[in-house]
Amino acid sequence: IIPTAILMASLVFLVRGRYVWSAVILGLGIATKSHLLVALPFVVMFAVRKESSVMRGFSMFFITMGVYLVSLFPWVLNEGFRSMVFGSEEQQRFFRVGIDYLPGLRIFLAPLIISMLFLRFAICKKVNQDMLFMFLGLAYTVLISLLPPGHGYYLWPLPFVIYFFSRQLNYSRVPLWTFNISCLIYLMFGVDSTLFDSMGMILPQVSN
Repeated sequence: IIPTAILMASLVFLVRGRYVWSAVILGLGIATKSHLLVALPFVVMFAVRKESSVMRGFSMFFITMGVYLVSLFPWVLNEGFRSMVFGSEEQQRFFRVGIDYLPGLRIFLAPLIISMLFLRFAICKKVNQDMLFMFLGLAYTVLISLLPPGHGYYLWPLPFVIYFFSRQLNYSRVPLWTFNISCLIYLMFGVDSTLFDSMGMILPQVSN
C-alpha cells in the first residue's frame, strides 16, 4: 500500500507539471519497493512528450535515480543488505516466467511485454493523463498476470483499474468484479496463502 500511495503522489505532481517533485517522490518510492521502476520509463516519456524536451526526461531520470541511490546509502555498501534486498526470492520473480527460445537462450515474458507496452506508449500521437494511467495499469496487470504474485501485488494495478472505470462509466463492471474476485481467490488459495495455517490455530477441524 505504501509504495503504491507514493507512486500515485508522484503521478499527481507529474500531471500538474511539478516534474522535480514528481521525480523526487518517485525516487523515494523506488527505494521502498523495486517494482516502481516499471513506472519510471513511462513517467520519463510522459514528461518528454508533454514538454517536447528530451532534457526534461533526462533530468527526471537522473533526479529519480539520484534520490533512489541516496536513499539506499550507506546500507547498499553492505553485502548482507544487497543479498537480502536485491538477491531475495521476491526480486527473482520478475524473471521466473519465460520461454526457452534456443538452447541457452530464454525469453522472459514480463520484461518483453512491458517493453512492448512502453514502445507503444512512446509512439502514441497524443499523450495525456488518461493514456499514461492506462499504460501503467496495463504494465502492472502484466506483472501480476505473468509472475507468481505475492499477497500485495494485486494492489499495484488497482488504482489504475479504478481510475479507468471511474472515467468510463458506460463500461460493464463485470471485468472489475472479475479482477477483484480472482485476486481474492488467489490470496485465499494461492501458493503463498497463509489462510489455512491461520485457521489451523483457530479452527483446526475446518482447516483440515
